[in-house]
Amino acid sequence: MNNRSKPLVPRLSRLLFDLLVEIKNLTLRILPIGVEWEKLLPEQVPKKLQSSFVLRTTFRLNRFLLNLEIIEYSRSIFICHNCPCFPDVGCAQYVINDELMRFFDHCPKFLTYIEENDTAMHQVDAFKEGPEMRRVLKKIASALHLPVKNINADLIQVAFFTCSFELAIKNENSPWCSLFEEEDSKVLEYLNDLKQYWKRGYGYDINSRSSCGLFHYIFKSLDQAVSESNSSQLISSPVILQFGHAETLQPLLALMGLFKDEEPLDANNFARQTHRKFRSGRIVPYAANLLFVLYHCETASTSEEKYQIQLLLNEKLLPFPHSEKNVSSYQELKEQYSSIFQSCYFKDECELPVINKTSAHEL
Repeated sequence: MNNRSKPLVPRLSRLLFDLLVEIKNLTLRILPIGVEWEKLLPEQVPKKLQSSFVLRTTFRLNRFLLNLEIIEYSRSIFICHNCPCFPDVGCAQYVINDELMRFFDHCPKFLTYIEENDTAMHQVDAFKEGPEMRRVLKKIASALHLPVKNINADLIQVAFFTCSFELAIKNENSPWCSLFEEEDSKVLEYLNDLKQYWKRGYGYDINSRSSCGLFHYIFKSLDQAVSESNSSQLISSPVILQFGHAETLQPLLALMGLFKDEEPLDANNFARQTHRKFRSGRIVPYAANLLFVLYHCETASTSEEKYQIQLLLNEKLLPFPHSEKNVSSYQELKEQYSSIFQSCYFKDECELPVINKTSAHEL
């Protein structure tokens, strides 16, 4: 038995290496998919808005503002494109504003108390050692004919992500998928949701409040459109596109009170959270997108009803948390978020206290 057990560690190292190589290869395949998605951008807009979207952005492209959050591996793709969405016109100037679209990288309080704090993810670490995860580890170890001590939750997550990547990108069932049953997938989904909840969602206030700048920018742009419309002016920015990551969207959605559960997610309530609202895989999947659509209703009976707004998340109507309706008057929506307008400012929220003694629990 000793002779047979010696190769286990090298085999496990090779297993992890192969998994990481596969993930790298899959990641490279994502870039062409992103290129194709960009070409089809108008088609992602609801059909009733498509003609307006293409027409107005084509003929007013000189007023078309692009805020691109670009990292090195994607920079050449955006710069070298010939604007396939609008073949009749040249490319517009874009603005790189990382403080707006990567606010989490520019927020000292978030970086200090969350990103660089080993204890901030204590709920995630506790769940990795909990009974649900231990059952998954035992099952996977048995399937791989490995001692449980030779694998851990991080390694299992790599295998699970490899399975999900191949399914999402290639529409194929990876051999790694055969390791997981539905109940295992639910446990690993919850593990990832815990991380997103405590790092990008409702776990700590600074997660969401670091997105105050983006929130103010969105509503400032909407206010400008309303003001120009009331003055019978041409709308200077009929469409504004901003490109970021899931890490950009998730805090903003939390700031707006979307997908908030009555009971916080933690390491001990997996079973009670079966029907939770906060599911990061559904909220911010691949190519996640959030659309604010402002309507000018000329036949409105009151001035408050003159401008209506809808939210679409991943091309689907998103009910507002204050009413559970799919449409709201713009004025009513602003009133619902009055506390954010009045007290949430990026610099103030992200500034570190003079005496650095605040724990992550106080955030």
